[in-house]
Amino acid sequence: MKEHFEMVVHSAEHISMLTKVLMMFSRRHMEVLSVSSQSQTGSSLYRIVFVAERDEANKLQLQINRAVDVLDTHLTYHTKVDVPIKRQRMSRVVPLGVS
Repeated sequence: MKEHFEMVVHSAEHISMLTKVLMMFSRRHMEVLSVSSQSQTGSSLYRIVFVAERDEANKLQLQINRAVDVLDTHLTYHTKVDVPIKRQRMSRVVPLGVS
Protein backbone atom coordinates (compact mmCIF):
# COMPACT_ATOMS: atom_id res chain seq x y z
CA MET A 1 0.00 0.00 0.00
CA LYS A 2 1.35 3.40 -0.95
CA GLU A 3 1.85 5.92 1.84
CA HIS A 4 3.02 9.52 2.17
CA PHE A 5 6.59 10.15 3.32
CA GLU A 6 8.82 13.14 3.92
CA MET A 7 12.54 12.78 3.31
CA VAL A 8 14.95 15.39 4.60
CA VAL A 9 18.30 15.34 2.80
CA HIS A 10 21.25 17.24 4.27
CA SER A 11 24.03 17.62 1.73
CA ALA A 12 27.17 19.53 0.96
CA GLU A 13 26.33 22.61 -1.06
CA HIS A 14 26.51 21.51 -4.66
CA ILE A 15 24.67 23.19 -7.49
CA SER A 16 23.26 19.99 -9.03
CA MET A 17 22.66 17.91 -5.89
CA LEU A 18 18.89 18.51 -5.79
CA THR A 19 18.64 17.44 -9.42
CA LYS A 20 20.58 14.23 -8.68
CA VAL A 21 18.31 13.42 -5.73
CA LEU A 22 15.12 14.07 -7.71
CA MET A 23 16.41 11.90 -10.56
CA MET A 24 16.59 9.00 -8.08
CA PHE A 25 12.87 9.52 -7.36
CA SER A 26 12.13 9.70 -11.09
CA ARG A 27 13.99 6.47 -11.88
CA ARG A 28 11.89 4.64 -9.29
CA HIS A 29 8.63 6.19 -10.63
CA MET A 30 7.73 7.81 -7.29
CA GLU A 31 5.24 10.65 -7.17
CA VAL A 32 6.84 13.74 -5.62
CA LEU A 33 4.22 16.01 -4.03
CA SER A 34 6.39 18.90 -2.88
CA VAL A 35 10.01 20.00 -2.72
CA SER A 36 11.54 22.75 -0.62
CA SER A 37 15.15 23.70 -0.07
CA GLN A 38 17.16 25.76 2.39
CA SER A 39 20.70 26.84 1.81
CA GLN A 40 23.20 27.44 4.60
CA THR A 41 26.87 28.27 4.41
CA GLY A 42 28.54 25.19 2.97
CA SER A 43 25.45 22.93 3.04
CA SER A 44 21.89 22.55 1.79
CA LEU A 45 18.74 21.01 3.26
CA TYR A 46 16.04 19.54 0.99
CA ARG A 47 12.56 18.45 2.14
CA ILE A 48 10.79 16.14 -0.29
CA VAL A 49 7.23 14.85 0.28
CA PHE A 50 6.40 11.82 -1.86
CA VAL A 51 4.14 8.78 -2.24
CA ALA A 52 5.61 5.27 -2.17
CA GLU A 53 5.45 1.90 -0.53
CA ARG A 54 7.36 1.62 2.75
CA ASP A 55 10.04 -0.76 1.47
CA GLU A 56 10.62 1.38 -1.66
CA ALA A 57 11.04 4.48 0.53
CA ASN A 58 13.59 2.71 2.72
CA LYS A 59 15.55 1.48 -0.32
CA LEU A 60 15.55 4.99 -1.78
CA GLN A 61 16.84 6.42 1.50
CA LEU A 62 19.75 3.96 1.46
CA GLN A 63 20.54 4.84 -2.15
CA ILE A 64 20.53 8.57 -1.41
CA ASN A 65 22.75 8.04 1.66
CA ARG A 66 25.35 6.43 -0.62
CA ALA A 67 25.50 9.53 -2.84
CA VAL A 68 28.85 11.30 -2.64
CA ASP A 69 27.82 14.74 -1.35
CA VAL A 70 24.98 13.63 0.97
CA LEU A 71 25.76 14.14 4.65
CA ASP A 72 22.58 12.63 6.16
CA THR A 73 18.94 11.69 5.39
CA HIS A 74 15.84 11.29 7.54
CA LEU A 75 12.65 9.54 6.45
CA THR A 76 9.34 10.17 8.22
CA TYR A 77 5.86 8.78 7.62
CA HIS A 78 3.04 11.28 7.02
CA THR A 79 -0.60 10.84 7.82
CA LYS A 80 -2.88 12.33 5.18
CA VAL A 81 -3.58 15.32 7.44
CA ASP A 82 0.14 16.26 7.49
CA VAL A 83 0.60 16.22 3.72
CA PRO A 84 0.73 19.64 2.04
CA ILE A 85 -2.43 20.29 0.03
CA LYS A 86 -0.91 22.52 -2.63
CA ARG A 87 1.40 20.89 -5.13
CA GLN A 88 4.36 22.93 -6.23
CA ARG A 89 5.26 23.14 -9.86
CA MET A 90 8.80 22.08 -10.57
CA SER A 91 10.61 24.05 -13.24
CA ARG A 92 13.00 22.43 -15.62
CA VAL A 93 16.42 23.89 -16.40
CA VAL A 94 17.44 23.48 -20.02
CA PRO A 95 21.10 24.23 -20.84
CA LEU A 96 21.66 26.59 -23.73
CA GLY A 97 24.10 25.66 -26.46
CA VAL A 98 27.18 27.85 -26.38
CA SER A 99 28.87 28.43 -29.71
